[in-house]
Amino acid sequence: MGSRDWAHPAAGCPGGSPTGVERPAVIRIGVVTVARSDFNYLEPVLHALQAHPMFEPLLIVAAAHLSEAHGYTLDMIEARGFSAAARVPMTMPTDDPLAIAQSMARGTEGFAQAYESLKPDAVMLLGDRYETHAAAVAATPFRIPLIHLHGGEETEGAIDNVLRHSLTKLSHLHFTATEAYRQRVIQMGEQPGRVWVSGAPALDLVLSLPRAERAELEQAVARALPDPFFVTTYHPVTVAPETAAQETHTLMDAIEAVGVPTIWTMPNTDPGGLAVREVLTTRASDLVIPVENLGAKLYYTALSLCAACVGNSSSGLLEAPSFGIPTVNIGPRQAGRIRSKHVMDVDCELTAIIAALTNALDPDTKSSLKSVPNPYGNGQAAPQIVQTLATLDWSSLSVVKPFADAAPR
Repeated sequence: MGSRDWAHPAAGCPGGSPTGVERPAVIRIGVVTVARSDFNYLEPVLHALQAHPMFEPLLIVAAAHLSEAHGYTLDMIEARGFSAAARVPMTMPTDDPLAIAQSMARGTEGFAQAYESLKPDAVMLLGDRYETHAAAVAATPFRIPLIHLHGGEETEGAIDNVLRHSLTKLSHLHFTATEAYRQRVIQMGEQPGRVWVSGAPALDLVLSLPRAERAELEQAVARALPDPFFVTTYHPVTVAPETAAQETHTLMDAIEAVGVPTIWTMPNTDPGGLAVREVLTTRASDLVIPVENLGAKLYYTALSLCAACVGNSSSGLLEAPSFGIPTVNIGPRQAGRIRSKHVMDVDCELTAIIAALTNALDPDTKSSLKSVPNPYGNGQAAPQIVQTLATLDWSSLSVVKPFADAAPR
């Protein structure tokens, strides 16, 4: 039974049930995943939903997960014990602006077909991807309540920034990673009673997932890994994707100058991503070790063994600090995000990157970070999210969203 069959259009949340309206016995929640990055965050929530008798998660797998060029990570999802209730292929073969817009249009149609078939009572979305935005747009005419994770954040160097805030306004229930982000969501006119701080659910996986043996990691990257080594991911700065190739060359030059090898995971499907991939392919060496996808277990194993996390991925700010390692964060992509003392911010300039990498290799740097907490939570986000959802009066959950004006000063 879909939400459009039972939700009362004028009811609030929380609140009493409208006369004659009952919630379904089991709440069917569509959970949208569009890339390897968001799945690491969603997996703990999926487990918590599966374990709760009130909920039935329906995994909707889309975009890069279904792309052979990006590793077809649906296989990774199935290896983790999940199956796709629906598949939404939408990734185009190129990553220019027209292709991205076409991907969004294709995704909107595909998600609409998935909702029509599955009839979810709510849909859970995470983050800020353009593919995720298509899923939210498609849900609107169905009057499906949207649950958004990781709203209120800032990434000034990515077009994702405006998509994230748009997702906030399209959504009805919000779980943020920090109190500061909760306040920002409320500042955007969301009702405070619909916004909760959960922390980052990826940290649940960081703390619970067993580590692999070093030999398994070395087998995955097809070579022995000396100490020290780095783990690098560099995505295009999507407000200026034309600089992606040159920035990748600059980072490679810095790594080669320092002489420390790095496992380098491939970028996502952003504009400029193909240019980064081409540079990685042509300049692969004993120091630059490109891999398409390690999967969560091997990726976290690599973070637990490496000297530093390098690049401009959100993982360097959200997950790497839980391993007590420094992050060398390069360029403006993550500008505006809350960061701990683990993070060294540098411009994408050769001398600055070399200096930061050298600092990261200093044993005193790592020892100084041992007691520094991760600002994104304690690894209990998923149970908190599901417990909160279980306390709601779902029979009165409405897609009507009055704007919550700030109190006059």
